[in-house]
This record gives sequence, C-alpha cells and structure tokens, in this order.
Amino acid sequence: MHSSLASLVKASPSTCNCRALNYKFTAQLAVRMVSGGRSRSGRLSLNAVAQAERMLKSVSAEFLSDVEIKELLQRPRIDFTSILTTVGPIVEQVRQDGDAAVRQFTERFDRVTLDDICVSPQELPWPELPEDVSAAFDVAYANIRAFHEAQRGTDTEVTTMPGVTCRRVTRPINAVGVYVPGGTAVLPSSALMLAVPAQIAGCSTVVLATPPR
Repeated sequence: MHSSLASLVKASPSTCNCRALNYKFTAQLAVRMVSGGRSRSGRLSLNAVAQAERMLKSVSAEFLSDVEIKELLQRPRIDFTSILTTVGPIVEQVRQDGDAAVRQFTERFDRVTLDDICVSPQELPWPELPEDVSAAFDVAYANIRAFHEAQRGTDTEVTTMPGVTCRRVTRPINAVGVYVPGGTAVLPSSALMLAVPAQIAGCSTVVLATPPR
C-alpha cells in the first residue's frame, strides 16, 4: 500500500432579474455545448447559434403569473418508482440473508465469486508503483489534506443573555462508509477525497466499499 494511503489505514448568471430572463447569456452557454460553438475566427458560428436557439425556450416573466414563474423555477422531479421496484427486493434479500445474498448478487451482476467480502487493508499486498505515480499520490494526499484541514471547525460558545449560553460543538461521526466506484476505471482519487476528510475528522471506523473489479 502506498505511503499516503497507508497513513489512512493507521488512522482508522451571479444576479438574476426575475422580470426578464437573460436569454442571450443562456444561448451563449448552450452554444458552447453545440460542436464547440465557434468558427475558425473564434466567433460564434451561425449554425451553432441557430441550433442553440432551437434547443432553448424563451420565456418572458413579464407575462407570467407568480404561480407560472414558480413552476418554471422548480427543479425537475425524478420518478424513482421503477428504480425502487428493482432495487427494493435486492436490499430486502441482503437484509435477510446477509453475506450470502451479497455473494449471490456479486456473482450475478459482477460475475465474480468472492472469497472474502471484507478484507483488512493490512492483508492487502503492497502495490508496486512507478516513482512518478507514487509522487503523484503524495502530492494529491497533501493537497487534499491541506484543503480539508482548513475547514476544521472550532467549538463556539456564545452567551446570548445572562444565564443562557449557546454552543456549537463539532464532533466526528464514529463510523463512516466510503464508496469508491469501479468498473471501467480505477479511482484512487475517490478513496483519497473521501477517506482523508474522515481521517482528519477523527472517525474511528472507516469502511471502504468498492466493486470487485
């Protein structure tokens, strides 16, 4: 295990006018999504502008009621019914059968037969990495740690009136779960960005979950 990761193991538009939507600015953003959106001269191509205009719907808030404006500003809602219908039985079977169900679904979805579901980091072999990759890990670890160290909160105590004291206290979560995606790419950066803050916070138990391959 690399030295940076090993240390983890040891530590268990800016303003908006509600009366008029900025269509031009929005169109320029959409243009950038359409084939680069610029001609050889660096100017916005006419085809890109025309395509962007077809993608956008121009609405004037001046002619809308407050209810209509509120509806336009709402975020789209996703219907999770079909997802929960698929995931629900899996969660329930894992709840009932535990590790046996995890092994079964891993063989089904990942086509991998697990010897062990949980592995201690100390049991894993130390990886052999090129020097430049090892150095990159050290730099990433140092940068991530510096950023999150700066966010550490201090306890605050305020006397709002005689005999009344209010406190804001920061305490680490005892146990945290860290999910590192896998599959088409190896993402050690995700492990660092999630586990380093847990290390700084002082979480006593950090469990990392990742696909078998």
